[in-house]
Amino acid sequence: NSVFVEGACMKQLLLLAVALALAAATFSAIAASKTAAMIRAAVHFYNVAISIKQTGVPDAQARARLTPVISPGLDQALARSGQAEAAYAASAKGVTPPPLLAGDIFTSFYDGATSFTVEGCHTKGTGAECTVALSYDPKNDSHTVKPRRWTDRVELVRSDGEWRVDDIDYGGGWPDANKGTLRANLAFAIGNAGGVGR
Repeated sequence: NSVFVEGACMKQLLLLAVALALAAATFSAIAASKTAAMIRAAVHFYNVAISIKQTGVPDAQARARLTPVISPGLDQALARSGQAEAAYAASAKGVTPPPLLAGDIFTSFYDGATSFTVEGCHTKGTGAECTVALSYDPKNDSHTVKPRRWTDRVELVRSDGEWRVDDIDYGGGWPDANKGTLRANLAFAIGNAGGVGR
């Protein structure tokens, strides 16, 4: 009887071990799938953002291309910033003022990026954050701009069941790099155009 009991216990322990292993594998697969979805969202965003090649706040046509890869909140902030820039320019009489936001606003570097690599993503509160290594290589362009490498962080939120970009935390460390976050810079544009878009 003792042999039978020991055999039954061993069988139960083996079944438990198999069940735990399957649960761990399932959890790992779910986590990997979730991370892959975050990475895809960041890749889709940068593919669009880099191809736009516009300085400052993107126009309506460019924003339409961005809409599927950014959150509704960021889309609204871009639209309000565009309205603010237009009102700011129209308020200047006889002169064309410099834009409130100039250069590439989706990366740390004024001239933008020519390539990127999403190095990894992880959940952050109810959202997610991805680390992105970017580079600018002038190639056939004028050699007055030297190649540059830096790392930005992109914030993601869930929208309509998908991950979408909601903000960018600039990581460039040189003096004239974009500082802070994309959202903060858009708020600056809105706030310094006479409150237009508020």
